[in-house]
Amino acid sequence: MWSVAFSPDGNYLASAGGCFDKTVRLWDAVTGQELFVFVGHTYRVVAVAFTPDSRTLASLSDDGTLRFWDVEGGRQGRDPLRIRGGTSLAVHPAGQLLAVGTAQGTVELWRLEEAKLEAVWVGHAGAVHAVAFSPDGRMLAVASQDTTISLWDVVGKQKLRELKGHSADVRCVAFHPQGTLLASGSNDEKVILWGATTGQVVHVFQGHTWYVTTVAFSPNGNFLASGSSDQRILLWDLSQRKVGGALAGHEEGLLSVAFHPRRPLLASGSSDTRILLWDLSGVVGTRF
Repeated sequence: MWSVAFSPDGNYLASAGGCFDKTVRLWDAVTGQELFVFVGHTYRVVAVAFTPDSRTLASLSDDGTLRFWDVEGGRQGRDPLRIRGGTSLAVHPAGQLLAVGTAQGTVELWRLEEAKLEAVWVGHAGAVHAVAFSPDGRMLAVASQDTTISLWDVVGKQKLRELKGHSADVRCVAFHPQGTLLASGSNDEKVILWGATTGQVVHVFQGHTWYVTTVAFSPNGNFLASGSSDQRILLWDLSQRKVGGALAGHEEGLLSVAFHPRRPLLASGSSDTRILLWDLSGVVGTRF
């Protein structure tokens, strides 16, 4: 399960299949019932992301395509885009743009409605592992194999700054819901909180014993979840700057975590081929 994502309306959970499965699956986020199996990719699906209206699901694959699925109809939508070496995917909060990271160290910015390649940003010496738009859509964070994170001005289409603090591949990035902080996870086993506008290190969380592969903020911004190859998810209490809970249940390394937009639920995907849905009400309580 390379990637999991909740729809913005909270009704659906999407998952991306691996080398042998190659499918995209849509689940009822409340009951866990499998709704649709989307077939079309011919190799591993590395990322899934919903459009803001929750009606379209985008999926990126190692087969060189970015496909679009009609969530309500359960079928393929518009024609796929051809993406060479796509590694990561993010949808702009307004739904107008798609950002795709590549193995060549570039980011492709696509205008969704016209299926038009609007820009190609070059700025990394290694593969791009993750991309994330800020909540207001004005910035894009790019995490790279070259141990750095770059921040880009989406409107001006220029690089703002480069963040250096990790000592190995940066595998994941996520913006705080208020857009004030950026979280990153790395093969150096660290999770770093950055000031999104200053680029300064705010705090370094250390608790994982292997690669940190995925990070996500809770909807209210009180907690940060980080998943690791050590098979654990750590919930970081941001007000106290310490671990607020640990979740163990996967039998292999974590690949993706996602918070439900309105309920105290966390979905996690792993190399063990399973999606686990966690009830966090007993952990985060009313502070979720």
